[in-house]
Amino acid sequence: MKKQLLCGVVAGALTIINLAVLPGAHAANGTPSLDLTVEANLTTGTCSATVMDGETETNTINLGDDIALSEVLRKSRVKPFKVRFKNCAGLPESTASLRLARRSGSCAGSNGPAFRNLAGTSAGIGLEVWTTAVPEGTDSVQLVCNSPNTVTVDVSTAKGATNKDYDLSARLVDVTGANAATAGSFTSPTVLTISYK
Repeated sequence: MKKQLLCGVVAGALTIINLAVLPGAHAANGTPSLDLTVEANLTTGTCSATVMDGETETNTINLGDDIALSEVLRKSRVKPFKVRFKNCAGLPESTASLRLARRSGSCAGSNGPAFRNLAGTSAGIGLEVWTTAVPEGTDSVQLVCNSPNTVTVDVSTAKGATNKDYDLSARLVDVTGANAATAGSFTSPTVLTISYK
């Protein structure tokens, strides 16, 4: 409806201009000016992002059942996962920024870098999240709880049918400093915030 109304306004304005100009003067002098209105619908650039466990979309990373306390003490139980970016458009810098923060409560240990067990029965255990499929790998950065940091991801290839997978990993660790963690269930609710440039 807006486009039709605009065309009517422009056509009406042209008709009025043509009536006010003498026929001979119009041919000799040309049209001195026209009013032009341009309309557009602008959107903020963005991507579609999902957390993936293998090729399954999820919002829960399950580290597994029956994890031995010795695996926690050795930091050997690791769960790789990823954030999948797709259909990115309108991003001048083609980047996404990821920030992981606790949903509530304090951080594990004495307000340390690991995320606290908030809904489980184990004690002295924290969750570490790293920016590679293997924690502490080459170029790996820990996403810390006590002072949330931001990592930047190049999403320039996440266009059309091409996805960009950003590897992450999670592991449980002893946060007592004295190998005094106790067995039980573990749940750590977090919030992953993604912004685009």
